[in-house]
Amino acid sequence: MKKILLVLCIWGVLWQCTTSNSSENITPLTSIDVTKNAPDNYIVFGRVGVGWGCRTPVLYMLANNKLYADSSGSYCQQHEKYQFKGYLLPDAEATKAAKIISQINTVIAKEQNDGNSIQTVGCPGCTDGGMLLVQVKEKNKALKNWRLDDMISQYSSILMDIEKNLKFK
Repeated sequence: MKKILLVLCIWGVLWQCTTSNSSENITPLTSIDVTKNAPDNYIVFGRVGVGWGCRTPVLYMLANNKLYADSSGSYCQQHEKYQFKGYLLPDAEATKAAKIISQINTVIAKEQNDGNSIQTVGCPGCTDGGMLLVQVKEKNKALKNWRLDDMISQYSSILMDIEKNLKFK
């Protein structure tokens, strides 16, 4: 038992070293903080690891045809109270994101709207996985959140597209 705990502790330390706050090394060209200057319409999306502790390498927001990245990991401290604060990415990344957002919109349109501001599909984190987090804000409507289990193939394929195609550094 002691050996297992030791291995887990070492793994945890190594994990923290590899997932440090990557935004510290980036000089933001332009930033956005939805608590101060929220656009009327936007979508936030990205992977949140919820098994073995919360991890958010990066969350993206598309607003006004511009793509922003939040690599602060603040979702893990704020959860449902999370509000995006990120830096502008090149236009080429926004073009790639538009294709991914089209996939996301198709998938969430098929989910039955339960009327709640936070909707969970599947069981994110139940098998030490995570989720595809999606937040959609439309003008004059409340923010809507989806937590989509990454063990469901349609959501995991979107996450793979995000990780393969979008670059936040």
